[in-house]
Amino acid sequence: VLSFKDRTGVTTTYSRVVMIEFPRKGQYALALVTGVTPGEVQDISPERVINVYVPTSPNPTSGYLLFVPENELISVNMSVDEAMKMMFSGGMYTPPVPETVGAGAGRKA
Repeated sequence: VLSFKDRTGVTTTYSRVVMIEFPRKGQYALALVTGVTPGEVQDISPERVINVYVPTSPNPTSGYLLFVPENELISVNMSVDEAMKMMFSGGMYTPPVPETVGAGAGRKA
């Protein structure tokens, strides 16, 4: 699933790729940012939370919707297409690394 049409007919796509600590501290997963949910989810969190989808490999139709504090998102310089290829292949595909990206820079979103 690369896009979704809402009740009003507007098509929404994944906006960017991030890395999050998941499923526990010290382990990381690629995640696709799907947006920000207003209302109760945002109201009960002391910080602004972002909706991210973590697909399972190799079946991307299954996965996890997580509400992650914005300051815990780690930006990655990877397109949604490249991230999908990496996830669907179970990590056997690795996108080329841009020269501007340093190893282990630990950039936050």
